Amino acid sequence: MSEDINELESYDLFGMLKMEKVFAESNTSFNIPFSKEAIYKRVRELYQKQTGVLEEDEDKLYKWLEKTNRFPLLSILIYHFLKNFVQGDAKDLFLFTNLKPLFEITLEHASSCFQNRKKSEYKLSSLSKEEIEYHAKNILSQISPEWLTAYEKLQSEGRLVYLDELSEKQKNELMAKYNFNASSTDFIAKIDDKYVIFITRRYSIYDVTSIVHEFAHYVSKNKAQGELPRILLEFYSIFYEMYATRYFLSQNYSEEEVHALYDDRISNINGLILYSLPIFDYFITFLEDGLISEEKMVQMASIKVNSVEKAVPRDVIEMIRAKMPEALDPVRMACDQCDSYLETMLLYPDLVYESYVYIIGHYLATNAFEKMSKDPSAKEELLNKIRLLAERNLDMDTYDIFTLCGIDNKKAKIQRVGEAPDSGTPKR
Repeated sequence: MSEDINELESYDLFGMLKMEKVFAESNTSFNIPFSKEAIYKRVRELYQKQTGVLEEDEDKLYKWLEKTNRFPLLSILIYHFLKNFVQGDAKDLFLFTNLKPLFEITLEHASSCFQNRKKSEYKLSSLSKEEIEYHAKNILSQISPEWLTAYEKLQSEGRLVYLDELSEKQKNELMAKYNFNASSTDFIAKIDDKYVIFITRRYSIYDVTSIVHEFAHYVSKNKAQGELPRILLEFYSIFYEMYATRYFLSQNYSEEEVHALYDDRISNINGLILYSLPIFDYFITFLEDGLISEEKMVQMASIKVNSVEKAVPRDVIEMIRAKMPEALDPVRMACDQCDSYLETMLLYPDLVYESYVYIIGHYLATNAFEKMSKDPSAKEELLNKIRLLAERNLDMDTYDIFTLCGIDNKKAKIQRVGEAPDSGTPKR
């Protein structure tokens, strides 16, 4: 952005005003680089230049900016968002090479999870602290005796913290001291150069899978090598969480209960993607076209309106049109969606990133278990290789990890790094 406000275009001015407005409404501090007075002075100049009219009312000027710059701003924000996304981990060249097909996979898998969740009402069996510990250690020893030894060492050093054993005051003080999210229940964090696992027990088999999930993070993070590629951040943890889920079948837990446990993970994913799922769709549109246009958004909104009109009785539609005509107006719907995506990317970028890695991790883990189910002879080799990968003791290209998990890379349009330079990078 230019340091001279007189060189800024209307979308830059609207971007600053829009961001300031969004952050102010969420009670989040945000400083725009110019004063509002200076911005509106420049807006008046542009308005007069384009309309031939001098307008002093700031509300009218803002509405003019909003009408003329909403969709260019969305394109610009998506461009910067994706640029930061791929540059946030410069070593993840696989993500850089396959940005568009990976977002397509994310969108398709997330939609499938959303549609296929059965919302099981089965109540999980109650477990004591001792039973939770017994099962967790059993699973870790099955994965590797070294994992069990590392887990016991973690315990002996006080680096496995059960938040449910703390008073509310102790928990709040802990969260404040290390600047953790107070709503977090199960997570891993680095404190004084050592990783600590935090678990909030529900006293059911869910706690066992949570421990295994976070411990798999510990195994991968507790290595001297650099950070994992972003695309793999959740894969190993979700894979071993699913491994733990299946363990309970061997312990004579019912299929109904195990399914309810697995369904809980799908619920977590669905909760994460609530705001992110439609944004992935627009990421793909942007990567295809290089912009998000008002025409395209209105067209997509029109498709949604048509599907509603076909599914809802005519008398109900007429009632909606009479009382809330804007509810079925594709232009109004497109504008509202644009604002929603802008605010999500501005206020919750971490949610979008987290949703992405969780969905890709679940996608890889699901495919790996399907591969083992279809070909039992491949089970031991697959389990061994995934363990070595999680331990960072096996160096494998991400393209080959996808293949290992049973992904048909050709069908998914996934390419090896170097095969297709700039195949999905953000355009502007």
